[in-house]
Amino acid sequence: MEFFNRFKIQKREETYESEGFIIGIVSNKIYHVPKSIENTTIRFPEGITGITEEAIIELRTLNPEILIVPGSFKRFNVELLNFKGLTHICLEEGVEEIKCTFGQQEKAIDIKLPSTIKKIGRNNYPLDCDLTLPTGVIEIENSFAAHDTNLISISIPGTVKTIPKGAFNQCKNLEKVTLEEGVETSLLDAFRGTNNLHTLILPSTYNGTINLPMESRSLTNLRGNSVYDGKNFEEEKNTYLKIRITRGNKTFQFKIKRGEQPTIDIKQNIIRICGVQERITIDCEQLQPGTYTIENGTLKTSETTSLKNTTFEETQITPHEPKDTKINDKLDIIFQEAYRDNIMTREDFIKLPTETKMQIKKAMQASFLQIVNQYGSVNADFDTFYYLYTRALTELNLDVDIGEPERPEKKM
Repeated sequence: MEFFNRFKIQKREETYESEGFIIGIVSNKIYHVPKSIENTTIRFPEGITGITEEAIIELRTLNPEILIVPGSFKRFNVELLNFKGLTHICLEEGVEEIKCTFGQQEKAIDIKLPSTIKKIGRNNYPLDCDLTLPTGVIEIENSFAAHDTNLISISIPGTVKTIPKGAFNQCKNLEKVTLEEGVETSLLDAFRGTNNLHTLILPSTYNGTINLPMESRSLTNLRGNSVYDGKNFEEEKNTYLKIRITRGNKTFQFKIKRGEQPTIDIKQNIIRICGVQERITIDCEQLQPGTYTIENGTLKTSETTSLKNTTFEETQITPHEPKDTKINDKLDIIFQEAYRDNIMTREDFIKLPTETKMQIKKAMQASFLQIVNQYGSVNADFDTFYYLYTRALTELNLDVDIGEPERPEKKM
């Protein structure tokens, strides 16, 4: 019935000829392509907006190598099955979407994308080892580059808010991923099995979970120039994955043992990195910018100073601050010291009996007050002190109340 209705429309619509193509006056679709074309490069006429299935069949018999699509063809979503000689598609400025299906090709098709492109389908991108998607792209399809072993680096503009499911699944030679400012999250298995990934750059706008389990599969796709056979699988486990994360105006780089197959969960200033057996929680609000190494659930500075599953760099805390330091800054440093001296993981704390939790709270308060009184120039109001004190307790997920803390001794 659908075919019959389409046939009636074709018969009813008036057509005109342009460069041998038969085009509908109203629909601006190509109904027939010239059979006499001998050139391996075929350029569709300006002004067309679509092409019928009948015309695609005729086009296939011409076995073109290059198709040039004018900007009037806004959505180039076409099934190009069994176009055995096709090697290039050139989209001119004005095309906004491409989602072509190619089927079983003998080789991959190289696609030139215009700056106007907004939506890109699976395998519908250039055959570049170092690929930068045009600024303005808002959507890439599920499994966008899955099993592409040709891809070495990819940069995705901030206009793509979500990296879809399986986008770079099993891209075995992918080494660097850059998500530009504006990218917000990624879905399941977006980077699964990227065994050679060593640099992951995340913007301040990103919040979500990235799982990076290593796998050794032999599958590939036609856009790859090599098949990953797993020979270097064990060797790669000893390399580091570098994750560069921006939070607000701070930038951090975390080096993770690649073989630990990390899952990275980012929510605002809190980053949780889970390895095979260990996990670490990092509060970027309290961490100085810099480079850190994570091994066996331990965060270390670039100078390899162990931070014992905490979020503070020991070198950032100064015993005696200059007299002109702001009160809030001083109390913040005191809070960091007290927190560091009493830190333990949330999971360990939750397992403790209520009586032990009370003891830890009191120890936290005593430590906090002791350090406050060591600073001869601290003259803070009680509300400011109490805010920082309760923030320290909240970091440990304390779920019982021991009452209001003692007022700190004020120093003039």
